[in-house]
Amino acid sequence: MQGLVISSSVPAGRAPARDARDRLATGPGLPRRCTSDVVLKNKRVFKIQLGPEGEVVMAGRLDATQCDAALKFLDGLAQPQVIDLTELEYIASAGLRVFLLTQKRVKALGAGLRLINVKPQIHDIFRYAGFDRILDIARPAG
Repeated sequence: MQGLVISSSVPAGRAPARDARDRLATGPGLPRRCTSDVVLKNKRVFKIQLGPEGEVVMAGRLDATQCDAALKFLDGLAQPQVIDLTELEYIASAGLRVFLLTQKRVKALGAGLRLINVKPQIHDIFRYAGFDRILDIARPAG
């Protein structure tokens, strides 16, 4: 069974909720001042695996909570060279560190890291951080 986490927010000028009844989601008979964000607690938000041709495939959101697992996976590969980011939706600054450390390790072995199918919004983050100068980054064809 998947758990739900409900968080509430209170408009400016209002006092924060004082008890559990005030932190309920909005709906019929519930306080109008609360809004809810429902998040599936056990939902997988990031996935990393080997693709059919030996490439690493990342999907979802690479945020700070997922970085250790991603780095452990990549460090477990002898020499990852291609990472497919077709399904990567978000990358946090901590996620950039994963690529930097992996690039350093692969470069020390005499190779390089190539990122393929990078969505424009993800490409922009790499470019703003200057990673387009140290990584081979290819956008999707088309």
